Amino acid sequence: MALRRTRVSARASFRDLDADLMSEDAAVLLPPVQAPAPEPVTSRTMIPVELVAPPTVPVPVAIHPDGTPPARPRVQPCSAPAWVDRDRLFQELGGAEDLLAELVACFAEDLPPRLQSLVEAAMAGDAASLARAAHGVQSGLSNFCAPGARALAADLERSCRDGLPLDAEGEAERLVAAAEGVLAELQNMVGEMAA
Repeated sequence: MALRRTRVSARASFRDLDADLMSEDAAVLLPPVQAPAPEPVTSRTMIPVELVAPPTVPVPVAIHPDGTPPARPRVQPCSAPAWVDRDRLFQELGGAEDLLAELVACFAEDLPPRLQSLVEAAMAGDAASLARAAHGVQSGLSNFCAPGARALAADLERSCRDGLPLDAEGEAERLVAAAEGVLAELQNMVGEMAA
């Protein structure tokens, strides 16, 4: 069977083209279609929200006959995230509660000036001073099995090596909140042991 190629000019009508394509000896030559290569799945792969969480249905709200809105339900306060790995800390200290109390007292004295210098360096826009202050906070946290807060300090110090981070003040505030959370949790631990 011989293939006939039809040249279609820009002026040809679609009716003529359809008639030519419908003839039994016509062949349409199209370029091959290449499917896009699938992206490899990594820890940073974005998954559409609709695939993860089912859509939520709005809960009907009862309104009083006089038109006043209903009272808000009481919400139980959430517990703060655990900054300290307590089991690992006690294991590393050999269960010495008196040693933990001494370390926490020293940390409570040492932490506020370090955090103050961290905030001042961030507000001044001094990357070198901010890196030193973050390193100081990190070294103080390293005694207490607080990997989350320690990682924040290490990330801030690392990002200051290439210059001042874009959100230096925000990162400093997050580190201050984390370090204060660690200190509060440690002080609660010491208080629980004393009781």
